[in-house]
Amino acid sequence: MSSKVKTIAIVVAIIALVFFLVSSLDLQTNNSEAGSIYNESALGAAALPLWFGKIGYQTESYEYRRFDDLDQEINVMISLPSKNFNGWQVAEIDAVLRWVEETGATLIIVDDKENGIFTRLDLTVKPNEDLNPVTTAKPSHGLVNPDVTSLEEYHTMTYFERTRQNSQVIVGTEQQPTLLGISRGSGMIYASTNVDIFTNIGLFRESNARLILNMVNRTPAGGMIAFDEVHHGRALPPKAAPVPAKPYSPLVAAMLYSAIVVGLWALLSGRRFGQIVPSKIDLMQRNSSEYVQSMANLFQRGRQAEHMQAHYKTYLKRRIAKPYGINPKLDDQQFINEVQRYSETIDRNHLANLLNHLSQPKPSEANILALVSDIDRFIQTWEQQGRV
Repeated sequence: MSSKVKTIAIVVAIIALVFFLVSSLDLQTNNSEAGSIYNESALGAAALPLWFGKIGYQTESYEYRRFDDLDQEINVMISLPSKNFNGWQVAEIDAVLRWVEETGATLIIVDDKENGIFTRLDLTVKPNEDLNPVTTAKPSHGLVNPDVTSLEEYHTMTYFERTRQNSQVIVGTEQQPTLLGISRGSGMIYASTNVDIFTNIGLFRESNARLILNMVNRTPAGGMIAFDEVHHGRALPPKAAPVPAKPYSPLVAAMLYSAIVVGLWALLSGRRFGQIVPSKIDLMQRNSSEYVQSMANLFQRGRQAEHMQAHYKTYLKRRIAKPYGINPKLDDQQFINEVQRYSETIDRNHLANLLNHLSQPKPSEANILALVSDIDRFIQTWEQQGRV
């Protein structure tokens, strides 16, 4: 192949790659929607996930998914309003409320106008009649985790009108509440007409940050907080199958582009020397049971009993923590206290005895085998009793 033909081929390939990458990039990354966590302006909410991450929570953007996918791995869902918001669909409302009731999760729904969830909760958003902001200097309900004794520059143009008294007024008055707490099944819903609290500029006020922490204080350290980006335009097309967002980023695109260009250059410029070497005949491989036996013999010869004991202790704590969203990395006493808060049927003394024996130094192989059998019986008994 002549150098001229090679050059033309490379140029054509580069142009095709540019078109491919531009069409593949997720152009919604810099979302300018007010309330979106991709918006870094004053009215955006980019600071919220960063702040939650700094104080020990996990965060994720809930996008390109249906609300039927919500599960107990998510402890809190925060939904902020969008100017292009087309309203909550009935199926979405059913799925979100069912998730709150069944998993004991927390939903924080914020909007200064009517939406389907407010209607389902017998709430109506009303503008202040004299067109002046609804202001307040302190919360109506005692907030102690952390303490909130006063509110800085708290104002909103709307308030809730309640059809029935099924909610607790947290901020505002009984006649004009602006932040309500509603118990739903085993979970909790917070409804707010004040959007400014959750924005980048609003989070600078310490009282707003303290108010938000009181809303998520049911979530254990390390829990997952999700942000609703579906209603900011990052939604599935109608009737489309649930697929993840395109994983491309500028860095990934640049690396892919460079790798393909270098590969094309090497392919067109390289030379082959000698004959092609045939591949080796595949030999019979070990089966799975042989690998398990080999690993067991290796641990036995290496006297790794403490490692195996630590493995089964981690397994026990994770198995018990998963249904309740408890952090399995808590120390044993805190872990037992947290489990007892959520489960009335679990045998606290038996669990404490197991964790204590699994922490003993220099365990023998016989002791480990006995503990593993005891762990299996304990978990089987606990699951038969309902894990409640």
